[in-house]
Amino acid sequence: MHTSTAIENGTTPASPLHGIQYGKRLFPQVLDDAAAINPDNVIGMIAKSADISAGFREVTFLQLSNAVNFTAWWIQAQIGRSETFETLAYMGIQDFRYLIVEIAAVKCGYQILLPGGNNQMVWHGAVFSGQFPNTTWPGFTSFGYLFSEPWSKHQPVWNNGFAEVNDFVGRTQWVLQSGIPQRDVAFWYKSQLNIVRDDSISNNFTDLIAAGYGYEFISPANFDLTLAKVKNKILAPDGPSYKVLVLRSDDSLTLAGTQKLVQYAKQGLPIL
Repeated sequence: MHTSTAIENGTTPASPLHGIQYGKRLFPQVLDDAAAINPDNVIGMIAKSADISAGFREVTFLQLSNAVNFTAWWIQAQIGRSETFETLAYMGIQDFRYLIVEIAAVKCGYQILLPGGNNQMVWHGAVFSGQFPNTTWPGFTSFGYLFSEPWSKHQPVWNNGFAEVNDFVGRTQWVLQSGIPQRDVAFWYKSQLNIVRDDSISNNFTDLIAAGYGYEFISPANFDLTLAKVKNKILAPDGPSYKVLVLRSDDSLTLAGTQKLVQYAKQGLPIL
């Protein structure tokens, strides 16, 4: 019988999984222990190329741990260790590379890298059990992979670190929701199309991101919010603080929205 070391915030107490204790520890420690005890266990898979029909390559605990250690060495060689728990800003591809840099930064004494502007995170849970087609293996997929993983017990990470990740998300979401996300550019977005199939928002605007500008899409319905006022040429100064509003040549306008545009323009908001 193991000794319970429940975390102060009421999350799951420490429990043994495949010989690995989890509980009140940083994720880098969990990964190192998993790599030492079960180095060949698979933690996930990545596509071999941009064409997913080419298949996927397995990633083991040892491979992920080695990648984290190398990246931690590189971070320390470039900017040194942090003695004051500073924040290291990083924006990257949402795959294993992001996770590698995150964990490596913590190993070097930096704060965990929190993506700004998030106010909600949703777990898409798949069917866990039952006598249904494809539920035994590889598991039922309720939708495509455009949004996220359909989390279920069929993934190797389910019993190898998922509890720690879930606890981490619970803590960091509180932090993310306590601030006010700020954006530079607002893009007008009004469409009757299914948002999944709407090409007008599929542009990632990497040129804006590379230049250091944040952006998001807003609907003319947002203009009815109490925050939607212009002061000192800034839209919603007590919120996202948009510095400019952009309309594209193929955008759909509404009468009420257009009237607001005229009002905002007269108040000094730059509209392109």
